[in-house]
Amino acid sequence: KNVVVAILEEDKAKSGTSPLYVESFSKYPGYTGTMVVKGSAEITETVGYESVAQFLTFSLMGADKDCSANAVLAQANACGIHVHVGNCSVAADVAGHYYMDNLVNGTTDPWKNIIYTAASTGAVGSSITVQIPTKQTNANMKDRSVVVHDKIGVRIAC
Repeated sequence: KNVVVAILEEDKAKSGTSPLYVESFSKYPGYTGTMVVKGSAEITETVGYESVAQFLTFSLMGADKDCSANAVLAQANACGIHVHVGNCSVAADVAGHYYMDNLVNGTTDPWKNIIYTAASTGAVGSSITVQIPTKQTNANMKDRSVVVHDKIGVRIAC
């Protein structure tokens, strides 16, 4: 059985900062719910004085429609879209959010506030861009997984 997973890969057709991209999402391994997330994501890198960050641009269809603009998000990872450690071929291989947590004492997870807002159809914009100060380069992020969470933080797509 072939499994398509949302693994970040280089876009060889583009030059410059070596953007990473996800061409499509699949159900998260072991997820048995009814949501079927489709869409794409691209990560570009920005390097500044003593900082490295990524810009995540994404569009989704079939995301959790309960992730509305007025939703109360009480659970960790609720309505999130994040880069995770590991590969989504097997759920057990996917660990937490991917960022450089040991560069600066007291660094907090830069992914924890990265969320999407869905329409009543589950559509998420045509192209949403957010900056995430991961302190990682795109070269280090290559082959990591992009995971989409529902309103209660469950991993639904990868």
